[in-house]
Amino acid sequence: MVLITAPLVQGETFVCTTEAIAGVSDMPDGVISGTVYSGSRTFLYAQIDGRWVVKPTGYSDGYVLFDHCDGFICQSSEGYAGTFIFDKQALTFSATWFGEHTLMVGKGRCTGI
Repeated sequence: MVLITAPLVQGETFVCTTEAIAGVSDMPDGVISGTVYSGSRTFLYAQIDGRWVVKPTGYSDGYVLFDHCDGFICQSSEGYAGTFIFDKQALTFSATWFGEHTLMVGKGRCTGI
């Protein structure tokens, strides 16, 4: 059996790191909590096969936060949705992402690679 796959075509890629990040979660036990994170999170914002994706670093190779961004509106086949607003001139970004129990917001800077 011969398997033919289309080549992965990668366009521009940026490494984006949050400078501020906060979140709100509602746990299964009903407790709602908010957190301001002191550490930063790093994401790859990349154009792959003509679409923009957002992938957090430090996870398995297959994990993608958003596997499709249309403009700044993003979604994931894993159930996440949100925004990734990228300013190419200033190399800054603002992002929100939310799932069933979590809402996160972050802002930071990017570097082209």
